[in-house]
Amino acid sequence: MTCLYMRLLLSNVGLYLGNLLYRTKEMAEAFGREIQQTILQLICRFVRYKGTKRIGRQLAGSNGVGVLLDCFLEGQCESYIVEMCNASFELREQFETPGCITKIVETHPRPEYMLKMLLCFAQV
Repeated sequence: MTCLYMRLLLSNVGLYLGNLLYRTKEMAEAFGREIQQTILQLICRFVRYKGTKRIGRQLAGSNGVGVLLDCFLEGQCESYIVEMCNASFELREQFETPGCITKIVETHPRPEYMLKMLLCFAQV
């Protein structure tokens, strides 16, 4: 029975972590940042373990997409976020907002990971 619960959790882990990431905005500043860092570390590990496309698709359906975008623009877990956007069109569509693209274009000097994100948006 435990194996069934593990499979159920893993099948929706991106959705759960995305929703938890969203809830960190409501927490006290220092505690919320600490929890946010922990959740981002878990997301990065699951990207390696479970696959970028599935985790990206699940995160795209969660409430935490905006927080994940803010983390990307602040330079947190940027390589994993770019990797997920490259593999998952659902997450890429959630990130492809005028605000995100404008922020990337206006950033000087522009870090390499932001250029990689622009290349993700150029995919057909």
